[in-house]
Amino acid sequence: VSMLDWNSGAPNARFRVLELLKKNFSPGVKLVRTQVQDAEIYGLGFIGQDGSRKLLLVNKRDKDVDVRLPQQARQVQFVDQTTKGNPPGEQALHSDSYNLGGFGVAVISF
Repeated sequence: VSMLDWNSGAPNARFRVLELLKKNFSPGVKLVRTQVQDAEIYGLGFIGQDGSRKLLLVNKRDKDVDVRLPQQARQVQFVDQTTKGNPPGEQALHSDSYNLGGFGVAVISF
């Protein structure tokens, strides 16, 4: 599957998700047991070599989903229908919940 728009040559959402994963998950990160109680959401937790903790969330549906986090998060980086092939969005979080956009992929830092 192409990661570039065949008309313009600009990166598409697949490219931006790969960029998001590469930026956040380097070799040596450890997977941790993760429980997600919503079948529409895929989640996977990671602990970095420096002790940083991150949660990867993937929304399998074309609708926004409110996700309750295990604790207050500090930052989220995301690719969804609102980013439209632009670099991943980024915003500070000061909450224990997050609204994951339709078909969105997010990396939440704690």
